Amino acid sequence: MGTVKLHSKNRGNRVISIDLKILLQKLFGKLNQRKVPATENAYLVGGGASYVLNPQCSYSDIDIAIPVSLSNTCMPVKTIFDSIRTSVLELIKELSHGVIDPESYLQKSILINQEVKTNFWSLFALRNEGGRHVELKFVLSIPREYIFFSDSIKIDLTNFAKNNRVPRKEKSEKENCVPLELGSNQKAGDAEPNGNVENREYLPSKISSYYKDLKKAISDVKSRSIDTVEPEKIRGGGFLKYAHLKTKGFVDAREGSDLEQLFEGMVSGFRQELKDSKQDVLSQYVRNHFEPHHFPKKFKFLEELKSLCSHLEKRGIKDAMKTRIERIHKEELRKMAIFRAANRHPIVLPLLDFEYCSNGAHPFFPYL
Repeated sequence: MGTVKLHSKNRGNRVISIDLKILLQKLFGKLNQRKVPATENAYLVGGGASYVLNPQCSYSDIDIAIPVSLSNTCMPVKTIFDSIRTSVLELIKELSHGVIDPESYLQKSILINQEVKTNFWSLFALRNEGGRHVELKFVLSIPREYIFFSDSIKIDLTNFAKNNRVPRKEKSEKENCVPLELGSNQKAGDAEPNGNVENREYLPSKISSYYKDLKKAISDVKSRSIDTVEPEKIRGGGFLKYAHLKTKGFVDAREGSDLEQLFEGMVSGFRQELKDSKQDVLSQYVRNHFEPHHFPKKFKFLEELKSLCSHLEKRGIKDAMKTRIERIHKEELRKMAIFRAANRHPIVLPLLDFEYCSNGAHPFFPYL
């Protein structure tokens, strides 16, 4: 499937280099040892799944979703998720040849335990220095699995995780045989199969979608289009992700009044998130979706977001949002200056249209 490299925050620990398929097989082995009811299926989701269908779609993290079921177990939910965490840490210990601090290989570790039936899941991001983390998401329940149709694709990796190989001649016409070549340094076009295709064994996988219309989801991935249903019911409305996708070259699937309706739903969900969240939503998004030193990408995102602020006026949050954008922009300028001084190499930045009234200097070049 492709080699991934996992890095510890402790520089003294070794770099783990492993094929993603082998990593999944070892993970499932650990889960089975602890009788965790999360070993039936695994899915490639998010940007990685979109990339498989359209290599023009970039992906940052490698997102693996693993469903958890309570149907055939009497194990308490807390015990299940404690066992999942233990299994992940044991896996890291094995792969790193027994480090004493396996948590140092985790970029983040999250447990959402609001309600068993509606929102209960955990996530472990295995750290990659280049930002291409391997995110293992164990889901008992979640309000919604996708934001836009283009990120609703899921590719079944169960056969990869269990190494259920079959001869190619036995391949069912209903099964998809997709080149799942994903890794820490994967590039578009690297996913071509090698060797004698006719004689080779293969691992069958099935493509499906969290959204009910698979054809629509695939169409949006291939055309890199942005569309969804009921954005007002999505946490954050998808507003920030919409801006992020626009910076990547995605286009609107709607136009005119239909597009305005989509914006109304996104802004409604975004306003509710601003109201409910105890954290700075925008700062948190930038921190979670951009590597610290990727300043050009951050500035491009902030520029796009600023251009969308007019849609926030009806909800009375336009000025507050512009203030937040400019504050974060100044913070990133400061971080960029520190980073450049420490690394002593130029950073190429896009020209952005922010209004500053201090000394008339262009906001992006005082340190260059």
